[in-house]
Amino acid sequence: MTGCVDTRSISEITRSTDPTDAIKVFRCPEGWFVQEPRFVPRAAARAEDDGFLLTYAFDESQLSLNGEVPPDEDVARRARSQLWIIDASDMRTIVCTVDLPQRVPYGLHGSWFPEDQILNQRPVEQLRTVSAAPAATGACWGTIRGSIEKMLS
Repeated sequence: MTGCVDTRSISEITRSTDPTDAIKVFRCPEGWFVQEPRFVPRAAARAEDDGFLLTYAFDESQLSLNGEVPPDEDVARRARSQLWIIDASDMRTIVCTVDLPQRVPYGLHGSWFPEDQILNQRPVEQLRTVSAAPAATGACWGTIRGSIEKMLS
C-alpha cells in the first residue's frame, strides 16, 4: 500500500496472508451474522489492536424457510444467539463463544460497562411511576397517554 488510502477491494483484503497487513477483516462462517462489536483492550495492551471484540452472533439457519423466528413456545427449536469473543489482533480467531438463552434481534443497541462502573454506581433512590408523574398544564400524563393509546388502537 502506498499513500494514505488503501485501494484494494474487500476481496483482495480478505485474501491477504500477510500477517503485517494494516487492514484485517473478520469473516463469519457461512450463514452467521454479527452485530454491534465492542472493543475491549487486553490488560497492559502493547498495541492499538491488542484486545478483543465482543459481538452478538446469529446463525440464520435457525430461521424458518420464510425467514421467521420460531415461536418462543417451541423451546426445542427456539432461536438462540451467541456472544463471540474475537482476537482483535488477528481478526481470525474466535477465542470463546457463549450460548445465549434467546435470539438477540438485529439492531439491538446496548452499552458495555466495566465491572468497576457497575459496582460503583449510585443506588436508585426512587422510582417514578406514571401515576406519580407531575401534571402538565392542567392535564395528567396518564390522561394524555390514554388518549394517545386510544388514537393508535
